[in-house]
Amino acid sequence: VHSISPTKGSIDVTPNIVLNGAKFQDVANLSCLFAHQYWVPSSFIDSSKIECPIPRLVRPGNISIELFLNSFPISIGPPLIFFHIDLSFSSISPMFGYVHGGTNVSISLNDATSESAVTHCIFGQKLVPVITFGTGIVVCRAPTADIPGSVPLGVSADDGESFSMSPIPFEYNQPATFTSIQPGHGPESGGTKVMLV
Repeated sequence: VHSISPTKGSIDVTPNIVLNGAKFQDVANLSCLFAHQYWVPSSFIDSSKIECPIPRLVRPGNISIELFLNSFPISIGPPLIFFHIDLSFSSISPMFGYVHGGTNVSISLNDATSESAVTHCIFGQKLVPVITFGTGIVVCRAPTADIPGSVPLGVSADDGESFSMSPIPFEYNQPATFTSIQPGHGPESGGTKVMLV
């Protein structure tokens, strides 16, 4: 075994890891060990690839992976490390913006250590890069939309190849327009009720 693919991702969008190597054989009792404690059965693909599902119990961060036949390790080569990212959403703010785009949307992630791994956001079918991030928060600028309405919102840690989607959509609205303001003036002390028409 000489490498894995992918090397990072979220379980929600990357449920399996492929171990790349040479001279693999389709034999029984092949298994993968994750983080030195989670055993899962492996699947033979071909002589150069074996696939293993990522256990859902693993925590975010660097995870070691080893390949075993019965109880004997057969991973020969450099250490195999997968960076598990929890990209599940906590909240988004604001939840709406105008169709002409430009709204900075803050996305809070449940795992406060994963934000630096996020590279892109997707609004509907439009991909945009992350413009900044902080502790547990990434910020993306909403692109333009052709029509008002709700669109799915997601984040990616692999340059837009796969996404973890928010359970809450982003809402595009038309900007408000006014033809008049009544009254057009009021006292400096304030308190005047103003009607926008």
